[in-house]
Amino acid sequence: MLKEKMQAPTGISCSWWYTHGNLRRAWRLLTHDQEPLFVFMINRLIPKTNNALEGVNVNLKQKLGDHRGMNTARQAAFLSWYLAFTRVKTGKSLKKLWVWWKTEFSRN
Repeated sequence: MLKEKMQAPTGISCSWWYTHGNLRRAWRLLTHDQEPLFVFMINRLIPKTNNALEGVNVNLKQKLGDHRGMNTARQAAFLSWYLAFTRVKTGKSLKKLWVWWKTEFSRN
């Protein structure tokens, strides 16, 4: 299966390509360059999955979907502020964030 080829349709610059391209890429990852695949086994601080990150991303997509009318610049600002304020756990941290924001953006 790894060596099966198919003819390219007319109008394409190459004359053939591999039939099972994804299978070939997976095989190459497993047989040639294994270092980036199993880093979590060497360094215990790296999680096995990215489920926690995907959970955050799904939440961000939902927030953007709730506010569909914003342009790209506003979306970026909204997401940065949303992430900043959802990470604040105490009043002291909130005050620190507010002071940073005032000093950072009062210069502009």
